[in-house]
Amino acid sequence: MIKKLSLMLCTLLASCASPQNYAGQEPEMDFYEFFSSPVDGWGTITDMQGVVTHRFHVLMDGKIQQTPSGDTYLQLDETFTYSDGTIKERYWKVYQTPEKGSLTAEAPEVPGGALGEQAGSAIQWKYKFDLPYKGKTIRVTMDDWMWMVDDKTLVNKNVIRKFGIKVGELNIFFSKK
Repeated sequence: MIKKLSLMLCTLLASCASPQNYAGQEPEMDFYEFFSSPVDGWGTITDMQGVVTHRFHVLMDGKIQQTPSGDTYLQLDETFTYSDGTIKERYWKVYQTPEKGSLTAEAPEVPGGALGEQAGSAIQWKYKFDLPYKGKTIRVTMDDWMWMVDDKTLVNKNVIRKFGIKVGELNIFFSKK
């Protein structure tokens, strides 16, 4: 019995996706290039049962900036307009690291920052996020995947977890203007 459980666990862990699964796939993901000009997105947020709780449009406007020390980063401004008329904004600073295919990002709602790994047509971001919920803020974990469809189209799936349990999902279709 223990051997069977160990084999199942190893199989499950081995089947976990990694950006390296997409190495060599075209079109190649270049996060900076894709988001360095205005991009429109349309999406949904679902709860843990898969019920759509929010529908929205997001405008992502990115510009390459430079720090006083000369390092460059992508300033990425997000404006979400929800179907109920609510508008929310978020501001990211995205940095390329010396390691090929590795990015870091920071935003006020992202304690400790986000780590991104891109390979081939995909990028995976992992981070903690302070999520407003019923008048409070709860800290959740984000497993945020993006895949290039063509040079002007990207799809995004972000699984939201609390204590390792899936509590929601965000899905966005992006189109470069």
